[in-house]
Amino acid sequence: MSPSLRLSLPSLALSALLAATASGAPSGPAPRFGTPGAGRGELRSPVAVAPTRDRVYVADFDNDRVQVFTREGEPLLEWGGTGSGNGRFRGPAGIAIGVDGSVYVTDLYNHRIQKFTAGGEFVSGWSMGGDDVSPCGIALGPQDRVYVTDLENGRVSAWSSGGTPLVSWGMRGHGHGELFEPWGIAVDASGDVLVADHGNHRVQSFSSEGEYRGEWGETGFGDSQLVGPMGLAMGRDGSVYLTDLVGDRVRRFTREGTLVSLYRRAETEVTVPSLALDPNGELVLAEMSQNQWTRLPVIAAASAASVPAEFALRPIVQMLGGGPVTLQLAIPSPGTLGAEIFSLDGRRVFTVPSAGCEAGDRRITWDTRTDEGRRAPAGLYFVRVQFHDGVRTITRSGRIVVLR
Repeated sequence: MSPSLRLSLPSLALSALLAATASGAPSGPAPRFGTPGAGRGELRSPVAVAPTRDRVYVADFDNDRVQVFTREGEPLLEWGGTGSGNGRFRGPAGIAIGVDGSVYVTDLYNHRIQKFTAGGEFVSGWSMGGDDVSPCGIALGPQDRVYVTDLENGRVSAWSSGGTPLVSWGMRGHGHGELFEPWGIAVDASGDVLVADHGNHRVQSFSSEGEYRGEWGETGFGDSQLVGPMGLAMGRDGSVYLTDLVGDRVRRFTREGTLVSLYRRAETEVTVPSLALDPNGELVLAEMSQNQWTRLPVIAAASAASVPAEFALRPIVQMLGGGPVTLQLAIPSPGTLGAEIFSLDGRRVFTVPSAGCEAGDRRITWDTRTDEGRRAPAGLYFVRVQFHDGVRTITRSGRIVVLR
């Protein structure tokens, strides 16, 4: 039997913080399917789902198999079993369906990708390159490209549908374009790639060839903040659906990372490592800790997010050991927003010019360089943010410690 999938928890008192975030009215129940076990229709640590119009494919991780259900939860077929031969698995961790119905599965501890027919017949497979590679998330893009995340090495690789290597990028780290335990992955119709950068608590964006396009996300338990993002899916309208280690919520963001809506579930002690959009307009979620999978109407996850009651500078997020500094702001109405950072002796070090903004959660990231482009020396700095709503100007201040 394969060992249980390891979740990388942040170095915080996670259980206490999770309990503190379990407030707010749940948005209602959702249909759940599966029971714990190894029999037909039973699941042990389901970590990924891939729905079609009438089926749901589930990566049944600890049972080393793929199971297929109807949308109503009736088991249809299964294949796999523990082993390293063709069609066998040692930890199926990700699953994706091609336009021709082919099923692609990341085989974590066998360090490979396997391809099957819709009925589970083995078609082909290929190695990811060695025993130190940990293939996890998988997504299909234009021109039959297969994109895979590598948990261990912080990389993304793209392959042809037959297993020919095309391009790879990334390395284990915390900088722009670097990844730390990349989990979920999604590709849009143009080939742009989004990656759930689990260990860095952010989402990063790349071109189809791996060119770094940007990132968003701040560490924390607020409605728009991230704690170990895992499940990632993109809608046709560009919406990004996301789950993280705060398992009682499913959120919808814009492509640029602005929170649009939050669906809070009744269960708080749930781990949701994967979600996917099906052609019927519903979200399908893998509930690993519950040994179930769930259907959730997108309309439920698209309810309006709350608007902050007043302008506020929330706790400032800094990476341990240095790196960018993120200001998290609550904006109560449309207006203009700007910021200034000062040294202890009162010299202005960095300026964010005032610009228009909409209501909601917003962020400003300082890469710790001065207006002249030099690295700011280590030490204590003060930040002042100003919001003008058309009638009055409101100022908030805070402190930043730059580490080198």
